[in-house]
Amino acid sequence: MLLEQALDRLLAGETPDPSAMREILSQGDADQDYAGMVRIVFERVMPMTWAELEQRYKRPDGGT
Repeated sequence: MLLEQALDRLLAGETPDPSAMREILSQGDADQDYAGMVRIVFERVMPMTWAELEQRYKRPDGGT
């Protein structure tokens, strides 16, 4: 659901909600169940890579 909302905002020329993007990042953390699936679906749906997501939305302290 978060991914769909973020994509809708991007397609409308808007900026996705940063807290939603950080939540997507946390769901793709290596210690989470289905992290690989989250990352693959993200990269197939969104117009950015997982690395770009991390670069744009990861907190300066290294957390998500």
